[in-house]
Amino acid sequence: MREARPTLCLGVTHADVELLQRNLSRLGYEIGPSGVNGIFDNHTENAVKKYQQDHNLTVDGTVGHLTGSHIDAALR
Repeated sequence: MREARPTLCLGVTHADVELLQRNLSRLGYEIGPSGVNGIFDNHTENAVKKYQQDHNLTVDGTVGHLTGSHIDAALR
């Protein structure tokens, strides 16, 4: 069982943000001109919102358990 990951949202700087950005990019979502930098900025938030919209999830730009698990499953 994987350890609980932190909720990721605008302004957070964390290694999990870098992983999130890489995963969104792998899934075809644009994460902005700064690329993978580990900073949850407006570009990352917009990519998360687009992913959530595309997959009928609550569109709030925050990556909690549900959105994070959904992204993980999409990569399998």
